[in-house]
Order: sequence, then structure tokens, then C-alpha cells
Amino acid sequence: MKIRILLLVFPLFFAAGCKKRRPTDEIRLQVDSELKKQERLKVEYDLGWIAGSTGKLDLAIRQFQKVLKEEPGHIGANHDLGLAYAKQGKLREAIEQFMRTIELDPNFDEAYFNLSTAYFRLGQNDLAMDYLNRCMKLNPDHKDGLLRIATLAEQRGENSKALQTLARYMAVNPRDGEIAERLAMHYFQQGLDENARVEFMRALKLKNESTSVLYHLGVISHRRGYLDDASQYYTRVLNSNPNHVDCLVGIGEILERQRKFHKALIYYERALGLEPDNSFVRQKVAKLRSG
Repeated sequence: MKIRILLLVFPLFFAAGCKKRRPTDEIRLQVDSELKKQERLKVEYDLGWIAGSTGKLDLAIRQFQKVLKEEPGHIGANHDLGLAYAKQGKLREAIEQFMRTIELDPNFDEAYFNLSTAYFRLGQNDLAMDYLNRCMKLNPDHKDGLLRIATLAEQRGENSKALQTLARYMAVNPRDGEIAERLAMHYFQQGLDENARVEFMRALKLKNESTSVLYHLGVISHRRGYLDDASQYYTRVLNSNPNHVDCLVGIGEILERQRKFHKALIYYERALGLEPDNSFVRQKVAKLRSG
């Protein structure tokens, strides 16, 4: 009786061990394998990104190539491989990678911008402008794109376009003190004192005691007749740069208008000592000494 039971059970056990995998099991294994592959590629890509951002370009290139060998359509690896090539001055190789990136993602605005940069560096300005315009069409607020358009406009003497572009940039990036000062200078040069004052004040808040910003705020206050404010700005400049000739002259002019001739002469003489060939200051000194 016992033997018969064992014989009945054994075939059942054996059959269970040889059970075929179901289709869902195969799908699960494929999914698990793909997930592990993607996790591994992410690690490889991240190592490349870190290497590139720390200047280890050869290592970055090897890592990105490693990723692309397994996944040729990896957008990030294609793009960042192009960046690494560009940093090494291998512009043709960089262009090839940026082109590949755009093929994979036609809406990747950063790839268009970097492609534009590569063509500018090669001196192919028409192509560079074409790709820059495509970048800005995809992203009108592209930070580096706006700055490049402003710089190109400045180089061509298109000051109104440069001003408008920098104003758009500041609307999107309101905490950039360097560009606030740059925009303020455009307003200042065009005689738009109130606009200039607003941007210089923003730059002053973001850049702290910038002598250039303080000096121009002094000039604006001076020519608008706010002499006490102007004097304070000039004095703040002189506290950090005692040899700032324009501020010495500015305070001299304010004191002269206030009929404090002896004090004005002191500032003019200090300025003349620093710039003996300055005819304007020489005339001021001669006038006050004789008067």
C-alpha cells in the first residue's frame, strides 16, 4: 500500500518540476532585464556627466561612447558627447553629435544653441545664425541665446535691439546683477536716466558695492540736480578707490555749485595730481586759485 502511494505521488512531483514557463513569466523576465539595463546605463551616463562637468573630458567621452554602444538613441549621451568634443576643440565631431541629437529630438533647443556655437567658432556665421534662430523659435526665453543675440547686436552697433534683448533677459532672469548693470549702461548711454537708475539700483542690490554702479548712480543724481545723493554715491566710490578721478571731479563740481570753493579746489587738485594732462581739471584749478 505504501509503495503504491509513493508511485502515485512521484510522477506528480516530477511533472510539477518540468512545468513550462507561461508567456507572462517571459514578459516579466524581459522587463526586469530591460530595467536593469536602463539602471546601469543611467549610472554610466551620470559618471560621464560628472566627468565632463569637472573637466575630465577623455573620461566623459569614454563613458558616453559606452552608453551609445548599447543604446545609440540615448539623447543625453549624444548631446553631451558633442559638448565634450566641443570643449576639446573637436568641432566637426561635436557638430555630428549635435546633428544626431536633433534627429532624435527635433525640439531640443539646447542642441540647436550648441550647434550654433560650434558654427560660430568655425566662422560659419550664416549657419550659426540659422541654428541660433531655430533655438530661439523653440524657446524665446533661452538664457544663453538671448545673451548671444544681445552681444551680436552690440557688435553691430544695433543698440536698440541689444537693449530690448537684455530687457527681455532680465524679465526672465531678474537676479542677474551683471546683466542688470549691462542693461543699465544701455539706458544710460541713450539718456534714459530713470530706466538706468532702476537697473543700476537692482545691480547694486545684487552686486553690493560695485564702484562702476555707484559712480553711474552718482552721475544720474548729479545731472538731475540731486546733489546730496550724487555726493554720497561719489564718496562711496572714493572710499574703495581714492584715485577715482571722475568722482573727485564730480564732488569738486558739487562743492563749487554750493560755493564751497576752497573744498572744491582740494578735490580738483587731487584729480589734477592724478591726471596732469587733464585740461578740464587744469582750468578748474586755475579758476579757483585766481578767484
